[in-house]
Amino acid sequence: MIRRLVEAHYFENLAASNSDQIEFWFRELRTPGLLMDGAQAWPEAAKQFADLMPQVRTRSLGQLTSAT
Repeated sequence: MIRRLVEAHYFENLAASNSDQIEFWFRELRTPGLLMDGAQAWPEAAKQFADLMPQVRTRSLGQLTSAT
């Protein structure tokens, strides 16, 4: 249920996001596709928050952000 609420927040605020929301999404999103979309949209933020994410998500985002 929490995952769905975070995803809803992401989609509702995506067009007019701010840095606090982006940080929240990188900390709380659990959906790999949305994390990868976020890393593509905000690569610098993804690099900044990669060390705060669980190991699996960090590895996925690390591969994506190192390729940019």
